[in-house]
Amino acid sequence: MFEEEYGHNEDEQLNYLIARFDDMLSRNEFFYFDSEEIERIIDHYITHGNRYKIKEAIKLADKLFPFSIELQIKKAQVLVSYDEADYALKQLKKIECQAQNNEDFIFTLAVAYSKLEQHIISIGYFESLLAKDKNNEDILSCLAYEYQSIGKYEESTKYLKRLLLNKPKNELTWYSIALCYELVDGYDKAISFIKKFIDHYPYNHIAWHYLGVMFQKKEDYLNAIEAYDYALLINEKYTHSYLQKAECLSSEGHYKKAIHTYKESLQFEEACALTYYSIGECYENLDRLDKALSYFHKAVQSDENLADAWYAIALILDFQSRDMEAIHYIKKALELSKDNVDYWFTYAEIQEKIGFIEEAEIAYKKVIKLENFDPEIWLNYSNLLYQQEHQKEAIDVLYEGIKYHPESADIFYRLSAYLFNEGDDSKALTYFQDALKLNYEKHQDIFIYMPNVKDNPNLINLLNTFKK
Repeated sequence: MFEEEYGHNEDEQLNYLIARFDDMLSRNEFFYFDSEEIERIIDHYITHGNRYKIKEAIKLADKLFPFSIELQIKKAQVLVSYDEADYALKQLKKIECQAQNNEDFIFTLAVAYSKLEQHIISIGYFESLLAKDKNNEDILSCLAYEYQSIGKYEESTKYLKRLLLNKPKNELTWYSIALCYELVDGYDKAISFIKKFIDHYPYNHIAWHYLGVMFQKKEDYLNAIEAYDYALLINEKYTHSYLQKAECLSSEGHYKKAIHTYKESLQFEEACALTYYSIGECYENLDRLDKALSYFHKAVQSDENLADAWYAIALILDFQSRDMEAIHYIKKALELSKDNVDYWFTYAEIQEKIGFIEEAEIAYKKVIKLENFDPEIWLNYSNLLYQQEHQKEAIDVLYEGIKYHPESADIFYRLSAYLFNEGDDSKALTYFQDALKLNYEKHQDIFIYMPNVKDNPNLINLLNTFKK
């Protein structure tokens, strides 16, 4: 009862202070506040993100209490929080002699150096604080972050493990540990550590969950599923484990079970766009395209910025020969992800199908500009040009494609076909021979584009030579 009344009085006092301070600003007058009151006012406006009033409160502090160590430290903390760490350091240096043993001073100094990416110096200050308070969670967390920042992930895990001793169910700490092990490919070490941890805390559902995460990262999906099941036995409302388990089931090809597991999670948490999208993918893999479309639509209704869902709808509509509908969705995907190669490639193909050749050509050029690692890009683009009777340009595209894909038999066969069609038999045979060296089995491809060369004696001789 006393604590409730005290807390209520504290709130009333703060509200009075804020009202009085705001009144002072609105009147453009001067009111007196003691140093503790100004500190509370600054903290209040930091919490509410009112930069102007923080600045005014600091001005008042400088005017009334220019020699207050606490307020000078508070000023430095504000500067750090607004990414002005260099100014914060200058502020701290002014009071270094008087404040060198002040823990808030040392902490602020460490944070400022961290912001300036001088992590080694920052670590030194944090270590000095930890020596005085070995279980301070804020300092342990800061040290873990600093070591991650300089790529010393194993060192970071030492501090994260100490944090777990204080709070065994802290999800952020577990996430950070998993990330550190992942960055050094230490999945087996992580699994070993988590298993030992579970020996001491067998009913820690978060530990079981992250054991599943580590197995999943190793693509050991069966053990991952088992770990997620244990997590859900302990806490059936822990939706993260449903979602990860569903991912594993999907990776194993158990799409119906994955859908069921995704839907189980909806008992305890409202579905997000990614959940709808994942369910849609499972239905797509089961060739239940209408169901897939339904869930992809739910995904974009839940989050209209989920580009992959717009793209997935476009792909299905394209597959169903509903190209005029598909173009709307692929355009929306491109609005959200302007440099996505897959989106541009699909956009080019759809534009070509609906007869918008100029738009398709622009799109293929964009694809090549962004990425040239897929031989299909060069083949499709050259085919578009060839169909428009731009034979020379089509051949030039394939010449360029060979520079990037000297091992692609498909490009060599296609180039050979085009050259035969242009009457350049000598070059055509050279590229046909190169294609045979790369992949003899695909030689039938040339007859799709040039059926009349089946009787070419030189080509037949080459085929017989390589057949032997």
